[in-house]
Amino acid sequence: MRLRSWPLGPGAAALLLFSLSCGRPPFVVPGGAGVPAPEAPSAWSEATRHCRDLRTLSSELRLSGRAGSARGLRATILIGVTANGEIRLEATAPFGGAVFVLAGEADRATLVTREHQVLVAPAADILEALVGLALGPEALLSVLSGCGVDEAPIEQSARHGEMLSVRSAEGRVFLRQGGGAWRVAAVQRGGLLIDYRLDPDEAVAWPEQLRLSSVPGEQPEIALSLSQSQVDVDVTFPAEAFTVSLPAAPVAMTIEDLRAAGPLGERGP
Repeated sequence: MRLRSWPLGPGAAALLLFSLSCGRPPFVVPGGAGVPAPEAPSAWSEATRHCRDLRTLSSELRLSGRAGSARGLRATILIGVTANGEIRLEATAPFGGAVFVLAGEADRATLVTREHQVLVAPAADILEALVGLALGPEALLSVLSGCGVDEAPIEQSARHGEMLSVRSAEGRVFLRQGGGAWRVAAVQRGGLLIDYRLDPDEAVAWPEQLRLSSVPGEQPEIALSLSQSQVDVDVTFPAEAFTVSLPAAPVAMTIEDLRAAGPLGERGP
């Protein structure tokens, strides 16, 4: 496991402003209902074979983009998540020093900043307050591994030209062929669109580039780019990975405090 301890960095408000990387255009959700695609279930199975049964994942993320009115967000994040709902996330500022440490379980995680602020809340609520991404540990495992959603019964499937789509209770997955196999191109789950910016000629086991954006009309408006490296899967985390040491004189913080101080609040950068 590559997670390591950082000295807690300047408050969570410092996290996440940036310009999106150039390159191919963002993924566009195909319009219309498409045509029947009986081959879609087998394509979905092929595209998610590498990630559907993962127990754990850790990686280093380089994040940039915007959240709400905050632009120019940038951070390096060390993350570890498990299928059992455990999470550890350490965010560092671009020029060194940690922004915060988040550790715990889906229903109860603890955020500690370098300014000794402490917040205990569900992990998804904390991430939503930080950057508008209401994703818990299990959802993050699916997203970062390339599956996008957990395996679930397919409710609907369709073909849109050379692309296939399948819909489950968690969201809609778009598949296309690349590197001689079906691959997950993008996922729409709730108000979030996850664009796996894959090289169509390469079969990469784990997504190296992701673009997370809010669907039109969703608030806050999100446009975040993630570059993922040093991916380890199905490793055994030590028990202390999902705990965080509290400061000697903690300063209580609420979700509302975090939202107001961060990129989504009026006092954001």
